[in-house]
Amino acid sequence: MLDCIRENNQVFFCVIGCTRAVLDKFTTTYESIVMRCAAHIALLLEERMHALELLVAKYSPNDKEIGRKYAEKFFHHTEIIRLGIVAMTGKRK
Repeated sequence: MLDCIRENNQVFFCVIGCTRAVLDKFTTTYESIVMRCAAHIALLLEERMHALELLVAKYSPNDKEIGRKYAEKFFHHTEIIRLGIVAMTGKRK
């Protein structure tokens, strides 16, 4: 995948929000957004570590020190891809 981004950094990113089955109508309600982005790799070391720290803070808020050590240990085996949003469209039903 990284080779593909090096060749063409234009990517799409989709996020699906709340979904709910409406059984009596055989449908669903949902929220979604699709973004056209420019993907950036080979980021500065500080930006990469900051991204990992944000992930640790979000998913392991009670184990930040352990998460930081883990991020440092595997830092050179990890790639961070920053997405710059070019355009977006959303939908809700």
